Amino acid sequence: MLSTRLSTLLNSDSVYLFKTQVAHRLFRAYATVFFCYSPWVGAWFALISWASPRTAFSGLFSLLCTWVFGRLLSINPPGDLHLVNGLLCGLFLSAYYPLSIQLFLGLIIITLFITTCTNWLCNFMWNLGKVPLMTLPFVLGTWPLIIIFHEQQLVSFPSLMFAQENLPSLVSFPWSDVFFSTVGGLLLVPYPLPGALIFLGLFVASRYLTFLVISGYVIGALTLHLFGYDMLITQTGYNFMLAAIAIGGIFMVPGKFSYFVALCGSALAALSVVVLYKLLFPVQLPLLVLPFLLSTYFWLGGLNYRSQKKKGPLNLDMPVSPEISWERYRLESVRGIHLDSVFITQFFSKDWRVVFDSKVKHYYFSCIDDADEYPVYAPLNANVVEMRDSANLQHQKAAVDESWGNFILLRNYAGQYILLPYLKKGSLKANTGDWITAGQAIAACDKFDKEYRFYIQVQKGVRPSSEIVPYHFSNVITHKPNQPKQFNLFYYPEDGDYIISAQRNNELAEALDLQSGLTLHYRVKCDNEPECIMMLQTGITPQGQTRLYARRDRSLGYEQTPLTLAFYDSQGEKDILLDLWALALGLTPLTIQAEVWSDSPSLDLWPLDFGKRLMLRLIRPLGVGCKSIYTRSWNQESKVWIQKATHNADILPGIQWNASTTAVIDPERGIIKLSLEVFGKIWEAELVQGQHSGKAGA
Repeated sequence: MLSTRLSTLLNSDSVYLFKTQVAHRLFRAYATVFFCYSPWVGAWFALISWASPRTAFSGLFSLLCTWVFGRLLSINPPGDLHLVNGLLCGLFLSAYYPLSIQLFLGLIIITLFITTCTNWLCNFMWNLGKVPLMTLPFVLGTWPLIIIFHEQQLVSFPSLMFAQENLPSLVSFPWSDVFFSTVGGLLLVPYPLPGALIFLGLFVASRYLTFLVISGYVIGALTLHLFGYDMLITQTGYNFMLAAIAIGGIFMVPGKFSYFVALCGSALAALSVVVLYKLLFPVQLPLLVLPFLLSTYFWLGGLNYRSQKKKGPLNLDMPVSPEISWERYRLESVRGIHLDSVFITQFFSKDWRVVFDSKVKHYYFSCIDDADEYPVYAPLNANVVEMRDSANLQHQKAAVDESWGNFILLRNYAGQYILLPYLKKGSLKANTGDWITAGQAIAACDKFDKEYRFYIQVQKGVRPSSEIVPYHFSNVITHKPNQPKQFNLFYYPEDGDYIISAQRNNELAEALDLQSGLTLHYRVKCDNEPECIMMLQTGITPQGQTRLYARRDRSLGYEQTPLTLAFYDSQGEKDILLDLWALALGLTPLTIQAEVWSDSPSLDLWPLDFGKRLMLRLIRPLGVGCKSIYTRSWNQESKVWIQKATHNADILPGIQWNASTTAVIDPERGIIKLSLEVFGKIWEAELVQGQHSGKAGA
């Protein structure tokens, strides 16, 4: 088995495979030291590490050994953590010990240990406290070698291969030498100039991470200064920085709360430096990154076991850059994914008016209908806990906690109770203990004077005095008199509104069906520029995510539900056709009842020039969400739906950018035309070839 793997490894001559499976992974290991994920930034860090050839060579040797062991043993921990830990081990040991056969033999043994233990340590740490492993194997692997080499004479710290170690006097400040030396310390080049170059690469990768680096350093250095340990700042200061990055930018969604916790993490890392220095200095063991690890484990572990995680949400399962994390959470919040209320759907088969009863401070829904009976549908999937179908109720505005009348009490998966009171006597169709599904007819409304009234209440317990839980309706159409009908992914009752459950339109849904393997070709042009043919193709990732792919590895995630088509998570290089799709469609309801709705696609989808994009990166490092209003109407003459949208982006107070999009949807061919008007330019795309819902395109 091993010989076969070794033969495959040595005989592979594919340049593409080398680039994607070897070079990118190795360079990404350098970037991951600072929690970056770009192989290009990693290549920059790798180049800077060669300012000290001795440590750079040893680090590269350890990195290659770890990669080879991972391939031979078929071990591939999440995020290639074994590569990062192996790299750090080689960098550190060669900085203090001379290059020798004993050192390289020790590195081979330790990198084998790191490779084999990283994978199971990941699972162990996750099961122990749901915390990420990070660089703990680096500490566990380096300390044994330091103990083994204890009797060896330490060498002087490696000097740079170029004479200029400090910053030029024009850009040097009293604090800059110490700060940049601390930044360079993690790659074992603790000098101002290499540190400044590393900081520059970090700035290119993420402006927010550089902000956290500065903030973490200031808090950590101030803490050590207050306790009288200034001499430890340069040697151990990267621990403050890493703690701020990990807590405030990687494992928590960026925000005010996560920034505060990041500063607390930096302070705790500084205190850990003092304590560990007292404990480990007598036995001549270095601190390495242990203060950073202890502080990060403390905060992430503690915050992960909160009962309410909406404030300062964690991102432990799939950590990404702060920009991506913030954009994902922002879009999810706009689309109602992080609501604390109970959702109710498939409820109203016709227009009901929302009424607020000020006496009991409770909403109810009314409908004037001449029918003898009006059905009540199950608001969600739930179990029937209790019911009554024999009350002799007088038609008065009785408070809910005085009398429930004929009622059904349901219990959902989360343990909340949904009360449907004041039902018509003899109309209840379910029995206690039954499992009912959303949209199932379960009873009928009772009539109050000349109108049907319907009440709903969500509570934590079974008794009338139980604490009330807020609820919202999902996938509903609402409108006020003489106003357009608006589609809502989530809706909280508002007095005077009319509400009806959205109904899927199969013809529209089939026109927008992005089935797997679909290929679309569009003719794209911009004003007087030459036109070109561009392609889109649907696919499914190994994790089961559906994505729309364009050229140059650009892709866009999408999700199709019975009532919506939603785009999200744009990745890769810019592609105008893919961005046109994401902007013009955004979140699209698959119902012809909807006349207007809103969404918030990212401003990053706009075709911005270099100057505007650079300005955004500086003044809005986490990104900007648009305020987009969509409308759709049926064109009887052309037999197509025309979907238009206006997109407004607030850059700074008083500065707003505007754009507009149009999508033409043909029932047979799908999206046949797209257009975008922004900054005086008009982009247009027209379908020239494609297949949709099994029907051939032009």
